[in-house]
Amino acid sequence: RIKAMTIIDELRDEICETLKAHDIHHFDVKLSRHLRKADFVVLSDRSQGRPTELGVSRRIVAVLNDESVKPRCSIQHCLLDEAGNVLIVLNRSRIFKQVLNRLPADLCDMTVKSTPWRDVCVVVWFCGGDMKDFSVTVSMLRTALIGHHVAKLFQATGYGCNLVFASTNCGEQLLINIKHWVDVFGCNPDKWVCLTTPDRERDMKAQELLESARFSTKLDTTDDQETEHLDIGSAGQSGHQEHNIMLNLREYIVSKGLQTGKGGYDKGLDKAKLFVDGTMDPVLLEAAMLQRLSEMLCTHCFLHVDLQSMKFYRQKLSLVWRILSQHPAAENQQILVHCSVVDSIQEKQVKLEDYYRKRLQQMLDVATFKMHWSHDQGKGVVAGGNLEEVVIAAIKFELLSVSSRNMVKVRMSDIEGAGGVQDNQSGVFVLYNCARLRALMRNYEVAVKQGCYPQLPDVGTMDFSTLTDQSEWLLLWEFVSQYSTKIQESVVFSAETLWTQIQSNKVCDVLARLAREFSSFYSSVRILQEPKDYLFPHMFARLHLISAVQEVFEHGLGLLGLTPQDLM
Repeated sequence: RIKAMTIIDELRDEICETLKAHDIHHFDVKLSRHLRKADFVVLSDRSQGRPTELGVSRRIVAVLNDESVKPRCSIQHCLLDEAGNVLIVLNRSRIFKQVLNRLPADLCDMTVKSTPWRDVCVVVWFCGGDMKDFSVTVSMLRTALIGHHVAKLFQATGYGCNLVFASTNCGEQLLINIKHWVDVFGCNPDKWVCLTTPDRERDMKAQELLESARFSTKLDTTDDQETEHLDIGSAGQSGHQEHNIMLNLREYIVSKGLQTGKGGYDKGLDKAKLFVDGTMDPVLLEAAMLQRLSEMLCTHCFLHVDLQSMKFYRQKLSLVWRILSQHPAAENQQILVHCSVVDSIQEKQVKLEDYYRKRLQQMLDVATFKMHWSHDQGKGVVAGGNLEEVVIAAIKFELLSVSSRNMVKVRMSDIEGAGGVQDNQSGVFVLYNCARLRALMRNYEVAVKQGCYPQLPDVGTMDFSTLTDQSEWLLLWEFVSQYSTKIQESVVFSAETLWTQIQSNKVCDVLARLAREFSSFYSSVRILQEPKDYLFPHMFARLHLISAVQEVFEHGLGLLGLTPQDLM
């Protein structure tokens, strides 16, 4: 897959091409980890543990410091450090203009230029809950949030994406409860599918798939009867006699040379029942549902999202549909599983209703005693914003900021040392800083209307040499310029493996770090200056920078299904 080029990619490529044109090869231009020293670094052989002379490093410095090269590569100067590494400092005022000028286009086009599939269907699975009273668990909510967020990531990176929520073995009341909480958290799918309700078309599709099994060499009939005349009614009853039909998954895996073990199918997969004692097995009904979706949505690939405990079953379903179906999407299936959410003390499943109520009360306590929020008849108001929306943001960050491979331990007790997610307020902090930005820009626009300030000049006419503070450069280089790259890198979607490596925690991490960096910057400077002509250039440059930061915040919040607050 080829990601869209960013300003950093273009700068690095320009530097590499320039060095190769001067017959300098075998080097690696990397982003510097120490922006106070440099923006790019070319590591010497010596710093990588290989003894060598510094001739090549000196040649690189000489080439990149050439006055004819520096403007083309947007370089200010280059130098050698003690380890012989080449430190490249960019022409930062020029980079400010380039990054800010192209940011809107970068946010609109994170498209993957080359990909094996154009369209993806994300299927989020809900199975019968662990609670006897039909309560929705926080683990179920995490499944829905991950699926919804992954679909947003696909859409942002140029895939066509459909989001489907499928319920199996869920009673009517549990399904109603799931739909209620999905609506509360704003992660509604494009389509709901319930496999526990009668569906004649689905059963007919299952019959078609089962009929196709007659021609598969991987089909077993335990009563040794021929399957040539197998006739199954829409209700799953055999027209002539009952059959116990199974697919030999292990033999299929071997015959197709499919990967097993790490990154592939479980070695314990053996046979899958399709039809037992006159009744269709649920795995056949689910395969029929996938077949219908693939034909209806014209999709090229399916991504299954489910709990870690369903990992083995999802592999079985993937193979059953792949064996029975002729649709190309059946061969392009991937699985994303995630760990559960448990109480940090008892390590057992947590009811979503209890968890939500606990977080709402915690937020109300903070609002009452620290931030002077008001609360009226159970409806929270955060200086004009909705307290419930802030609680939802806090919960989404708490559940999504942890890698899907790790269990989330939530703190349900006020006892000291109860553990849980260390920072479960990062979502609130992100919303708060985004609200500060929006308030600042509103204040500027009001001042413009009152005649205090002139209109903000276009980026192309600006001189950004006034932005000399290291924190200003860090906001631009570390966050604004690299944001689209980080989003693209979070969608690792390859045909080479069964298990997708989509990083559902990446956006939360980027936004939380940006919020901390921006808060530090905002607290140390005064952006709206006195209305004096000599102060305007610096103020305008900063306004363009924080406007870009605001765009990044709001784009990231959109990927999480969150709405920025105007006031907090």
